[in-house]
Amino acid sequence: MPAKQDAIGRRIGAAAIDIALVWIAFIVVLFIFGEKRGGSGAHTVWRFKDNSGYVLFGLLVFAYYWRTELAWGATLGKRWLGLHVVSEDGTPPTPRAILMRNLLRIVDGLPAFYLLGFVVAMSNERRQRVGDLVAHTTVVPKSTAPPPPEPEQGPSDEEVLAQVLGR
Repeated sequence: MPAKQDAIGRRIGAAAIDIALVWIAFIVVLFIFGEKRGGSGAHTVWRFKDNSGYVLFGLLVFAYYWRTELAWGATLGKRWLGLHVVSEDGTPPTPRAILMRNLLRIVDGLPAFYLLGFVVAMSNERRQRVGDLVAHTTVVPKSTAPPPPEPEQGPSDEEVLAQVLGR
């Protein structure tokens, strides 16, 4: 059980790192596509001029999670804390599975701060959030992720040639 608790702690830490990176991205996007409205100094209020800023930010957040997991099997937070996304059978997840688990981050994030995802993850053996359950993925320590299966070896060139020539 301590290994699972350790993985849960690292998963929460990885989520905190990823959320911090997302907040930094939000501030950058807000300064580029937003405007000052009212107040001054520490009381200055920044807002997006229209909804396009929120849409852009949402797309950037989705792209961050989806692309990092597609490229490395982990977000930056997961990589830094030694975690990795795998399929339930331990193989690398398919691009479709990564897409599904990341589209469902919206559901996992309800009502706030990934509360639903946390409750669901704590209620099942593999500690899968809603996105993981639907995509048939799980997050494991990098050291426990098995290597991808070896490709099956076909016949050698000599064996194929012998079959073609009828030897």
